[in-house]
Amino acid sequence: YTLTLTVTDDVGTFSRTTSVVVDTTPPRVTVLSYKNLHFRVNEPATLTLVVGANRYSRTLKQPGATQFWLKTKPAAYTLLATDASGNTTTVNYPR
Repeated sequence: YTLTLTVTDDVGTFSRTTSVVVDTTPPRVTVLSYKNLHFRVNEPATLTLVVGANRYSRTLKQPGATQFWLKTKPAAYTLLATDASGNTTTVNYPR
């Protein structure tokens, strides 16, 4: 997209134009280990691990692998990976 801002006042008209890219692609999550809560994400994102009523969050400032460490390994969970544009990927365990 191209965005143009035009301001007109008593002195004249001023315009600036810039390109805008809209991100509609959610982060890609690779599960390295479902049981050990080990994941790889292809872009910066906020990860939220939902286990029952508990939520654990972490923000990855760059792409890479991360792991959640819980005292007791959960029998079921949902992982949400949300990028800066609000696109979200969901991983459920068990599937």
